[in-house]
Amino acid sequence: LVFDFRFDPLEKKMSNNNVITFSDVLDAKEKISPYVHECPVVTSSTLDNMVGRKVFFKAESFQKTGSFKARGALNAVLINTLR
Repeated sequence: LVFDFRFDPLEKKMSNNNVITFSDVLDAKEKISPYVHECPVVTSSTLDNMVGRKVFFKAESFQKTGSFKARGALNAVLINTLR
């Protein structure tokens, strides 16, 4: 799993200079885990029936901030702090 495009704010365009690997994701998870809640994954039989497939939702609203943004922001802060 590799995401190879990022928005470069200095260049104001997409670039593929920063490749995010699965290992990067696991490292980020380890770094932020002491500070964020482990959120449940929930399902909806109503939506499952509507789309004809099983649908899963990550309930990030249980984070202290009420959104998933805490994970990315915290990881960015920790990366820059540890450098």
